[in-house]
Amino acid sequence: MSARKAIEKGDLDRFEELALKGEGLLAHAARALMVRFEESTLKEMGARAQAAARRHVARMRFPVRLLGFVAVVAPLLGLLGTVLGLIISFDSIGGGAADAGKAVTMAIGIKVALMTTAFGLIVAVPALFFAFIFNHKLRLLVTDCEVASDELLHDIGRLRRRAAASVETTEEEAASGPA
Repeated sequence: MSARKAIEKGDLDRFEELALKGEGLLAHAARALMVRFEESTLKEMGARAQAAARRHVARMRFPVRLLGFVAVVAPLLGLLGTVLGLIISFDSIGGGAADAGKAVTMAIGIKVALMTTAFGLIVAVPALFFAFIFNHKLRLLVTDCEVASDELLHDIGRLRRRAAASVETTEEEAASGPA
């Protein structure tokens, strides 16, 4: 990861450039780390990165939630078709003597009932399967991003400590004067 190497080398300009050019969850979190970098504490930077990541994850979850919605609604639409098909079937039975027309109408109603149920399940089962897979992949991505963000934040903290130690050493050398 070149962003991490930039932090390790203390090249914050390169890190910021990579964060601005990058796409995806970690890039959003990295950009948030760099906002008001100089005056922010590590805790504030971490909170900003988490908030940016949460916003990006919410946008990424929409298609997964849409698949879940389809998985729930498709069987309900199938059930609606089943009810309508049964209504057609029962209407054909009502009144008068049995004839070939009533039998055809009843068969059509049963066919509608079975076909809509089948189509509802044909849509719902794969949608539910893919929603599960994509939700799992999204969780893994979020976990990986959390780990990478924590590592970046740790590296930034180490970089700040080194910079502070370097400033203290320079100040001590300046205070001691020429030997």
